[in-house]
Amino acid sequence: MQIADIDFCTPHDLNELYEIEKACFQFPWERRVMENDLANLGDVIYMKASFDLSIAGYGVLARRDGMAHLLNLAVLKERSEEHTSELQSPTSI
Repeated sequence: MQIADIDFCTPHDLNELYEIEKACFQFPWERRVMENDLANLGDVIYMKASFDLSIAGYGVLARRDGMAHLLNLAVLKERSEEHTSELQSPTSI
């Protein structure tokens, strides 16, 4: 089973993130909102999960009062199916 690489997103990831956003949601976030978030090192953090240098999904967190709040989570269906099919179902003893 291949394990995803988890890392912080950068402005360089914007195009790929926005394509995932549009594929996952009927009412996607506006591109300019994502662009502004990625350009500003503030209280909003974007994290990505990648397989073979291709982003499979991402999460957006807001830092407030010493805690992180999940604002958005998006995973491409075809990427998740590729890797979840590799998982073995548990067997009983």
